[in-house]
Amino acid sequence: MRAHNCLIAIGSNLGDRELNLILALEKLNYLGDIQKIASLWESEPAGLTTQPSFLNSLLELSSSLGPFELLREIKEIEFTLGRKPRERWGPREIDIDIIDIDNLVIETEDLMLPHPRITEREFVLKPLEELDPNWTHPVLKLSVSELLKAFKDKLQGRSRKITSERWERFRYTFTRRRKSSEDGEVLK
Repeated sequence: MRAHNCLIAIGSNLGDRELNLILALEKLNYLGDIQKIASLWESEPAGLTTQPSFLNSLLELSSSLGPFELLREIKEIEFTLGRKPRERWGPREIDIDIIDIDNLVIETEDLMLPHPRITEREFVLKPLEELDPNWTHPVLKLSVSELLKAFKDKLQGRSRKITSERWERFRYTFTRRRKSSEDGEVLK
């Protein structure tokens, strides 16, 4: 079965936000192979603004799951990690969104690709620019930097990159573990 290149955004604004993202990454890795993980970004909430700020990141996942299978598995991960049903754009223990899969364009009630609000979300575009600056929106035919410029007045969730020793240690360990397994090396 062919591997799909998936861009997935993760965010949390309840509980130990950073730990929630790390746990999400560990579970998402069971759905394929995480190729890259972006830095940690703190952002203002979009939509309902009377809630705590979010921590966000983005990852590139190589997965044999198709778009709808991946969506089902992601919803299960959110449930497992304690996400509770709340008002739209309300606070979340964990939020996992598929941003893009293989530059596919999908429009159904359950799934829209690329993510329909990517042009409004600085907290997605900034980590995406860090992870894959050459990514191009499959419908608008604009690069990430062009999207940031073209939609700068409409962007919600103003973001700033933050430094976290725990996050960087996790990214380093995760990347090292992945590289070692590719090389056939056993980590001790």
